[in-house]
Amino acid sequence: MEKWAAVTGAAVRTGRACALHLAECGYHLILHCRRSTEELQTLAAALNAKGLQTCTITADFSQDDGVGRFWNAANIPGLRVIVNNAAVYCPDTTDTALFRRQLKINYETVYEIMCRTEAERSGCTVVNFLDGRLEAAKGKFSGYYLSKRLAAEATACFAAVSERNRYYGIAPKALLPPVIAENVPDSRKKWCFTGTDVLKPVFDEILAGHSPSGTVFTV
Repeated sequence: MEKWAAVTGAAVRTGRACALHLAECGYHLILHCRRSTEELQTLAAALNAKGLQTCTITADFSQDDGVGRFWNAANIPGLRVIVNNAAVYCPDTTDTALFRRQLKINYETVYEIMCRTEAERSGCTVVNFLDGRLEAAKGKFSGYYLSKRLAAEATACFAAVSERNRYYGIAPKALLPPVIAENVPDSRKKWCFTGTDVLKPVFDEILAGHSPSGTVFTV
């Protein structure tokens, strides 16, 4: 049976790097984005040119039907790996809607995808992108860090009880800039990523199954 992997937030940065390495490992790809459709289609075309199959899905995880749209595309017989990479990283404001959006995308989406995986799949490896700076989290990003901390706890909980699937965390610490400078134009922010190579050995370790379920890799 052909093996497939699904990556959320796959169009740019960490998601794109994950998709490319999974392709190198022989996986066909289910690629998700919220709005970077042009970049996603470019990635899909590049993978297709290498003889791999791809499926692209656009879904907004802040909406109630977002996870359902993604899962309907991803839940296929050959699915072996799910990478929860999509996230929102915003400074705190008095806008409670923004806080709820971060909570929904960074935590509730990850939790729901793990619930669906546990209920409907067996033999899957789920990789959740967390944050390696949680213990030192300070300042004006409490909504982001709270949502990521909840995702980390959920990853540990699913790993502890599951007899069907394996759950891992990747916690970037030096992988991304700690705070995107305010003077960086929006058009450049999505390209501020320098850690492609450091992800490869982590994914190789996870895919090989040498580390126990529940392991969190800080990079």
